[in-house]
Amino acid sequence: MSCFLVHESSYIRCFANYGAFRSLDVDIKAKVRTVVEESYRKRTVIEITHDTDDIRDFDKVIWMQDGRVAQFDSPEALLADEESGFRAFFEGKTS
Repeated sequence: MSCFLVHESSYIRCFANYGAFRSLDVDIKAKVRTVVEESYRKRTVIEITHDTDDIRDFDKVIWMQDGRVAQFDSPEALLADEESGFRAFFEGKTS
């Protein structure tokens, strides 16, 4: 259903939000997100996503463009920047 990179000695957990996960209903997605948040509370969670539903809950966003890091900041800062590619993507997905 979802891709987790899990290793007990690791400080990074990868939760990939694509493929089958995107087809889940809102209630199931919320339950999965709750499990991840509770289980990895003291870990860094890296979410790879094209879904804008929960992006405002993230501490930081890395915006990739052409395979390179184009922007890195909080969602609020990236959304406030009128020149932001992340903002353009977000507005296109949510409008």
